[in-house]
Amino acid sequence: MSNKRITIHINEINKIEGHAGFVGKLESGQICEARLEVAEGARLIEGILVGRKIQEAPWITSRICGICPTIHNLTSIKAMEAALEIKVSRQTIALRKLALLGQLIQSHMTHIYFLALGDFFNLKNDTALIKINPKNAASAISLRDFGNLILNIVCGRNIHPTTTAIGGFRRLPAANQLKKIAGTARKILENADQFFDFLNNLFFPQFQRLTMFAALCAENEYAFYDGKIKLPKNKIYAVEKFFQKAKEFQERPEDLIKKVKIAKESYLVGALARINLNHKKLNSAAKSALSRANFQLPCYNIFYNLLAQMVEVIHALEETQKIIASLKIKEESPIPYKAKRGAGLAATCAPRGLLFHYYEINTKGLIEKCNIVTPTAQFLANLENDLEKFLEQPRQNDDIKMLIRAYDPCITCAVH
Repeated sequence: MSNKRITIHINEINKIEGHAGFVGKLESGQICEARLEVAEGARLIEGILVGRKIQEAPWITSRICGICPTIHNLTSIKAMEAALEIKVSRQTIALRKLALLGQLIQSHMTHIYFLALGDFFNLKNDTALIKINPKNAASAISLRDFGNLILNIVCGRNIHPTTTAIGGFRRLPAANQLKKIAGTARKILENADQFFDFLNNLFFPQFQRLTMFAALCAENEYAFYDGKIKLPKNKIYAVEKFFQKAKEFQERPEDLIKKVKIAKESYLVGALARINLNHKKLNSAAKSALSRANFQLPCYNIFYNLLAQMVEVIHALEETQKIIASLKIKEESPIPYKAKRGAGLAATCAPRGLLFHYYEINTKGLIEKCNIVTPTAQFLANLENDLEKFLEQPRQNDDIKMLIRAYDPCITCAVH
């Protein structure tokens, strides 16, 4: 038997957030290594935060990512409120949930249409997608713009929020602005449903690998803002317990990303994981779309992450209307607080999956310790395990890129 060694080296995986390549090694026809090669500089955000005032953390952490700054901002705020034992109003929670729905819609549509969809048509230039189906292009752009509309109204702008604060909001949206959001959501829901059917009719590569899922869960809603952590077989953990079980590790000294495993096992977070675990909590139109999907649950084919993301977009359009219908904005200022020694942990579901922020603060209101665990750091080991399985069959470089893009990795978040 030949001991021939083959190395697959892709210098740049384009159309992902950040910079990364791929290295794969085969020996005697067997894959012996498959890893993402990060080409992004270390951000050192956690170190920058140490010694800073607690109110600076949400502003600084929102700079971790340009696609999903709001989720970092709000998770940081939640962790600070946990440390300070602040209980915010129902109105504040509702508006934060609304902001996260805007973040989700904007991020998912950016990934689906502008980053991943071209792979299904073997297109190098994604502007050619517009020529293939101008109607779908218009739908995708209008949906992404709707997500930005929510963020602009609730958070002051769609990148790096200005109205959010520890204890509440510095400025509240006007009732007529919220009415505009709800009205637009009703109008474009049909477009989203039709776009789902368009995606559902594409050819998805047939690949699967049994894996573990993890997602936020709540009793009465499809959770993004708060809840416990759910794993398969209905295993549910308090956030603190799961955070202790999820072990960060640095595989090689030169690695800029810490990977995460649970009991030495990789796991998946993100839209596909949430759909697998929480599909019963989806709103009605999203459930209808899921019932038409060309896959069965549980689904272990990461390529269907795109369809799962589109189901979540439909759910978010419905949830947006429900939240606004129950909101009657009343004037309130952020809850005042005094600095004290404490520790705070918060978990949310970012578009790409579970996000954790942990802080320890002192009596002067300064941060003494910070730990941020991002979705990409959590699913990176799982992505590489998928690649190992995927490469058991002969693959082209474009196939490898397609699988990596299906995950929707955010390298800039991972090297925070």
